Amino acid sequence: MKTRRFFIPLPLFALACSSFAQVDHPQIKNKADAPLRITEAHCGQNAQGSYCSAVLEFGDTKETWDGYGLLWTLTFGDGSKAAGRQDTDRSIEPTGDRSGSYKPSGRFYKPREIVDIGNAVVGGTGFGMKDRDGKTLRLTDAQVEVEFVVNTNGTVWGDSKSPTYLKMLTNRKAAKEGSQKKSCSQ
Repeated sequence: MKTRRFFIPLPLFALACSSFAQVDHPQIKNKADAPLRITEAHCGQNAQGSYCSAVLEFGDTKETWDGYGLLWTLTFGDGSKAAGRQDTDRSIEPTGDRSGSYKPSGRFYKPREIVDIGNAVVGGTGFGMKDRDGKTLRLTDAQVEVEFVVNTNGTVWGDSKSPTYLKMLTNRKAAKEGSQKKSCSQ
């Protein structure tokens, strides 16, 4: 009996695509009492670095919220992990000048509002992990959770000691002081 060998091109395609990793279903860790829920999440990797996106939904309450922070934990091919944070604060907005300062906006998230945070490339926050040879490590796993949510009256749900939340407080304070200085000088 003669044996024939044949070639299947699929493995070559798989090898060609393996340089960029994708995690279609990151683990979503929603806490039962959270006023903000993550409904969808996706992470991947491309030539610019690792990126993550999520769709969020605020709870059906009478309360309004104006800021939040997400904590992403990514695992790479060598087993190393990287944590990164994404946050948004609707209560302030840039002044428009080059000083990098903020002013109060008065905007907030409404109950049941759905927010799509898009594909933010997060290589600048530690997600672009490299090995000893300088090659980008392959992304293998991801998880995301709501780290904190800020109510429009200032109440915080979650981690009020998060470095992201503390920075948000500093920016809010500077925006408030800046707006008070303007009204006093006019």
